[in-house]
Amino acid sequence: MSSSFDGASKRKDKIAPTKPGADRGAKSGCGSASDRGHAPAGNGVHLGTVGPKGPELARSTFGMTADESQRFMRIIWSASQIRHHYELFLLLQGEIQHFVSHRILIAAWGNFHDLSPTLDVVSALPGVRTHEIDGCVLEVERMLKDVHACWIANGRRKILLSNGRVDSITRSICNCALHKSMRKMRSVLVHGVRDERDQADSIYLALDPDSVTNGRSVECFFPLVDPLIAQLDVAFRKVGALKSAGAAAGVDDASGPGDLSKREREIIRWISEGRTNIEIGAILEISSFTVKNHVQRIFKKLGAANRTEAVSKFNQYGFRE
Repeated sequence: MSSSFDGASKRKDKIAPTKPGADRGAKSGCGSASDRGHAPAGNGVHLGTVGPKGPELARSTFGMTADESQRFMRIIWSASQIRHHYELFLLLQGEIQHFVSHRILIAAWGNFHDLSPTLDVVSALPGVRTHEIDGCVLEVERMLKDVHACWIANGRRKILLSNGRVDSITRSICNCALHKSMRKMRSVLVHGVRDERDQADSIYLALDPDSVTNGRSVECFFPLVDPLIAQLDVAFRKVGALKSAGAAAGVDDASGPGDLSKREREIIRWISEGRTNIEIGAILEISSFTVKNHVQRIFKKLGAANRTEAVSKFNQYGFRE
């Protein structure tokens, strides 16, 4: 993995400087790579560059259509309302897909050097989520540390990988659901946010089987990514970190649906079949009072007000087998 971004880290002579104020295309609103904050660094690798500052920033607009502007405002509002991991999942599966198309989103933050970073995997693909990662946690952490190191080596700039370059991230002999799905991805966006107050980094990987740019040219895509990732970073900071299956064993006080315990999943599946607390208690050989307590915890974790809403959110999140 140390050589995975050779095209980005070793070809700095090919990185074009940013040229704020250069003429942009009249029809598309997107100009050349240099004036749109993008620089090529070899086949399959594109790097973002440092944007304009001061007065130049006011003149450097990234053309959004009226529809895209409305979408972006809705994303800002939704990100501000995030309270549960389920809501974060819906945000990522919603209008963010219009700007950054992805089937898997991996977030990581914390200490990438001496300790293991905290990670979160969000996806609608079966089995591809944080609580399902157990036996391959160390391999995923090593991959994230390598990606972080490459991001640092390239000046903390966003990186877009395509073609064979994606294999440097997705290559693995692990046959878990995450790695099987990652091997089908052909486009990867690597982005990060630096918290200067805490001196900590957050890394985001968006993976898609077609193109994370959703059909946009790199010149049009890159200017949209920075403000979008900033909002995504805000959203992730508003929910507690989920735990892998091994780490979450016996833990019932998590903030999101990804931390439903095995017993809670059993109960909500019986609820989905219309069973009462008394019937579920008889089936599981526990008291109806215990079932009631589990149900209340399920409501809290899913952010649901009743049984119907809890089942709907449980199924929408992708837990139904």
